[in-house]
Amino acid sequence: NVGDEFRFQLAHKTVQVQKDFSTGLPKKKEDGSDRKQLRLIGISITGTATVKSGKGDEAKENAIMLGQKVAVYVTAHRWGAFIDAQKKLGKPLETGDVVSIKFTGTQKATRAGAQDKKIWAFAIKKPSTEDELARCAECDALFREIEAQNAEQEEDDESEDAATVPIDDYDPFAEE
Repeated sequence: NVGDEFRFQLAHKTVQVQKDFSTGLPKKKEDGSDRKQLRLIGISITGTATVKSGKGDEAKENAIMLGQKVAVYVTAHRWGAFIDAQKKLGKPLETGDVVSIKFTGTQKATRAGAQDKKIWAFAIKKPSTEDELARCAECDALFREIEAQNAEQEEDDESEDAATVPIDDYDPFAEE
């Protein structure tokens, strides 16, 4: 809903390749290169936003709860608002920083059949309240947990019988 917002404290950030939900394959730009997105993982603080779970008739809105682990994907038109917020912060985003995201409205689609573009506002600040400063330890712990999982995944990917293929080496059109 317009005006919905939530805040979270950053635990981890990664740049990753966007995937097409219907095929599972990497999304491509017009020049053939992979589309990238920034994945922010954090611990929720406050807000009025909800998240959808399930599909079709089974879909339902769930409130984002205090202390819940959340993932936010900064893609496409959200980049500009995010970069502006980071410039105002004056430094790169760090573990523990407080990120606020607000849904401010929509912009009419310019292509026939396309959905209206959702407009988001971002604000980023250093932790300053007693609760935010205390939560930094939780963010650090979550960061270490995610890094350990990533390292474990990399080890699995490098083993002889790994079932996954690094995304940079994947060519869906190569002959088997």
